[in-house]
Amino acid sequence: MLMRWPLRGALVPDTGSALLLVPAGLLILVVLAGLAVDAAIAYMARREVASIASGAANEAVIAALQSEAFYREDGTLRIDDEDVRAIAAQAVGDAGPVEAVLVDEGTGCTEGVVDDRIAVTVEVAGTVELVFTPALGERPTHETHASSTAVADPSDLGPFSATCGR
Repeated sequence: MLMRWPLRGALVPDTGSALLLVPAGLLILVVLAGLAVDAAIAYMARREVASIASGAANEAVIAALQSEAFYREDGTLRIDDEDVRAIAAQAVGDAGPVEAVLVDEGTGCTEGVVDDRIAVTVEVAGTVELVFTPALGERPTHETHASSTAVADPSDLGPFSATCGR
């Protein structure tokens, strides 16, 4: 098929015009697929960090309720922030493929959060390496944060009462 150039009036064949569009289209598809993979990795890292935080908070509360070291002679259960951090750090250290660390400022024991019950809050920061985004000149890692709160039910304590602190 022949095409007429508007300014010159000459007839020119249009063969090969799609030849340039195919590699450009494939390059765009590869870049978009790479971004989709990295977005999926970042999303899974966020879910993994939230799961790690939830598990660490539950571990800290369960350890406090089961350990006799936390029960005092006066009939109170005292959960100390340092003990919570130690238990949560161990739970975070045992976690999965995401490089997760415990955030000390967001981790501890609080009273009266939910219906005057004692609660343990754990905050975790996680880092995961991206696959395709570094090729575009972006950061090679993705950072995410999550926090979770586990509440100790007073009915689980029997005759004991719970407080935070030493």
